[in-house]
Amino acid sequence: MSDSVEDAYEYAQNIIDSSLDMVFAVNNDNKIIEFNRAFEKMLGYRKEEVFGEAIEMLFCDQTQFDYIVDFIADTGSYIGEVMVQKKNGDTLYVFLSASILRDKKGAPIGYMGIAKDVTERKNWELMILIQSQVDAKMSELAQKLLSMKPASMEDVPNIILDFSLRLTRSKFGYAGYIDKSTGFLISPTITQDIWQTYDVEKKTYVFKNFVGLWGWVLKNKKPLLTNDPQHDSRSSGTPVGHIPIKRFLCVPVMIGDEIVGQIALANSETDYTDYEMNIASQIASFYALAIQWIRAETEINRINRVQSALSACNEAVIHIRNENMLLKEICKIVVEIAGYMMAWVGFKIYDEKKTIRPVEQYGFEDGYLSKITFTWDSKNKSAMDFAGMAVSEKKPCIIKNISEDPTSALWKDEALSRGYGSIISIPLTLNANVLGVLNIISKEPDVFNEKEVNLLLKISTNLTYGIVSIRILNERDRAEEALRESEQRYRTFVELSPDVVVLLIDEQIAFINTNGAKLFGVKSEDDLIGKPLLDFILPEDKPGVVNSLISLFNGENVAPYEYRIKRFDGKETYVETYSVLIRYDGTEAALLIARDITARKKTEIELTNKTIELEQLTQNLEETIQAEIKSGLEKEKLLIQQSKLAVMGEMLSMISHQWRQPLSTLSTLNLDLKIELALNNFANSTIAGLFDEIEENIQFLSKTIDDFRNFFRPSTQKNILSLNEVIDKAISLVGKSISSKGITIDTDYDFSASEDKYPNELIQVFINILKNAQDVIHSKHVENGRIYIKGKVDPFYYVIDMMDNGGGITNEIKDKIFEPYFTTKGEKVGTGLGLYMSKMIVEKHCEGELSFRNTRQGACFTVKLPITTTINQYR
Repeated sequence: MSDSVEDAYEYAQNIIDSSLDMVFAVNNDNKIIEFNRAFEKMLGYRKEEVFGEAIEMLFCDQTQFDYIVDFIADTGSYIGEVMVQKKNGDTLYVFLSASILRDKKGAPIGYMGIAKDVTERKNWELMILIQSQVDAKMSELAQKLLSMKPASMEDVPNIILDFSLRLTRSKFGYAGYIDKSTGFLISPTITQDIWQTYDVEKKTYVFKNFVGLWGWVLKNKKPLLTNDPQHDSRSSGTPVGHIPIKRFLCVPVMIGDEIVGQIALANSETDYTDYEMNIASQIASFYALAIQWIRAETEINRINRVQSALSACNEAVIHIRNENMLLKEICKIVVEIAGYMMAWVGFKIYDEKKTIRPVEQYGFEDGYLSKITFTWDSKNKSAMDFAGMAVSEKKPCIIKNISEDPTSALWKDEALSRGYGSIISIPLTLNANVLGVLNIISKEPDVFNEKEVNLLLKISTNLTYGIVSIRILNERDRAEEALRESEQRYRTFVELSPDVVVLLIDEQIAFINTNGAKLFGVKSEDDLIGKPLLDFILPEDKPGVVNSLISLFNGENVAPYEYRIKRFDGKETYVETYSVLIRYDGTEAALLIARDITARKKTEIELTNKTIELEQLTQNLEETIQAEIKSGLEKEKLLIQQSKLAVMGEMLSMISHQWRQPLSTLSTLNLDLKIELALNNFANSTIAGLFDEIEENIQFLSKTIDDFRNFFRPSTQKNILSLNEVIDKAISLVGKSISSKGITIDTDYDFSASEDKYPNELIQVFINILKNAQDVIHSKHVENGRIYIKGKVDPFYYVIDMMDNGGGITNEIKDKIFEPYFTTKGEKVGTGLGLYMSKMIVEKHCEGELSFRNTRQGACFTVKLPITTTINQYR
């Protein structure tokens, strides 16, 4: 070796020994002449194995090697990534930096390279690239699944399998789902590419028994990966003619803890790794979401169908007037629109066995109802079925899964043989009375969720009212037929006129037929249109007609009523009217069917005349009775006067209290005058002021006397008065006495209207109640005593509530407080006539109501006084 070569070699050797990266040197013949320990460690060669060998043996790509050598020769150096091969055959990615070695004269003698292992970084970059491709494919899969409208359990597996095969480089596979009704594995994809090539006995895509590697995955809900399935202990082998399985990968499809399907893949180009397992698991997640989506969409569609069925059932209930036709139509709607398998209606029979008799059905029945005896006998629960339990317990009975329900032993086999999956029985109940039961059968198990059940309950409720309405109408038709026959005979004898039809809107006649015109004595119906009906009714009969029309417009059933009308020619005619509330051009209207019953009334008058003789014989008895009644009335008036006298003592006490303060004031003023006179220290203005105060107190005393004198003046006739004035007067008479006991009176009333009443008697009523409240609060030493007077107006009454916080009236005496001579104050304080006379005044004289109730704080007395009114005020 020349000196120049030795120098270059020594220089290169120093660099090689000190480098931590892979360092090597080659001569001009591309023979390895040196490398460091890092080179030996990374590539796995010993020095003697590669010394003098061609460097190209380390390169995986000959073309790349030639390119690098030429590039160094042309440019003097090379920098870039190179894939090299280790001794054991594995590959490494290195970052190579190589340059020419020269001698002292500058002649090239070879080149030296420094290589840094970048395999890990390169693998990460490759994984990121592959994952980005996988993510793109997953996004494509998601878009494809979302674009399927509507999605199908038969279509989705094909898309899932296609992506699974491509992303895992598998040759074969299938995607399947678990059928909720049977629990079997359904694999629609298994027929597309497998059975076209291979001949397997008993071809099927429905798997009932879970065996082998795929069965292990379904049973254990865990993924499985094996690259040697023939020797896997979990394998049960493959059937004759089946695809040879070299490698196998299977993942479960889960929704929460529920397994809903699986993806199975086989025979990839290389061994399966956790990476392929992860990809398959990601696809399984998309598959689970798709299944969940399909289930949700299926449920929504079912709910929508049930909603449509409810609407159709409502239409049927409204329009069908034959009971059997209605039952048949409801069952048909439930099957054809709601999509159930079968529906039937049974009625409750009160026979010895308490059976339920099927009356109508629709759908796939296949003799089922004739095979089962349905009973609602709660004493024999072991023999009861779903329909019997619903009727007996008066609530829906739901069998969500017939095959698993322990109570269905008696009828399970018959149901399962017809493909029934679940049943709901809903009692047809009206006012706690069960008429029968609506039974709905679904092919699928685990249906009838809360929303679905609520809709079906509405169907059963409407069906119940439909049945009852039809029965009522039928009964009414029969009654009306009998009535028509009776009326026809009656017309023959008493010559009744034909029926009159009147349409009443806002009390005015909107329509009347020709017979009505004749009834009113006019030539044309136009003479009556727009006129108020009440104008033709005699005054004494108007209240009854008004009450009937008010009840009608309040939605109540109104019985036929009679009244008299005054014809245009002045004659009075008796009519009998039937009324019903209808909608006419969007407005509430009363339809009146009236009959002229004048002839019938004349017959009644003739009958009355024939009894005159009997009435004369009993006249003396009647006069005696009338005398007794008159005597009773006199006694009642006497009691009223006695009540006034009874409270006179209390009133005198009030007068004494009312006068005490003014008299004290007068005494003080008199003393002031004496002092001023004695001191000769006064002026005219001072004297005038003192005299003014004296005059004011004297006027107050005088007014007090007038107020109490007027109170005891009897009211022999009604007077137009304001209730505000009556209540205010009562408070003014006893207010200071009450406030002197530390009791506050709060008021909340504003009666703007005036009425014909007996004012003095009503003042007595309010004073009695106020004084009773004062006595109770004072006797019980209630702190912050309070009396609250509140007024309001309802459609028929003025209502005055008078409440206190005295603790109320005990149960022992609350039923006696309105009895005469009953008192809790003792004979020296009370007479026991106050509340009794108050009740008589309100209810006998004022035709109102006086009642009592206990509240949380005390007693509440309610005075209700009737209002004179018309119909329109309360509609």
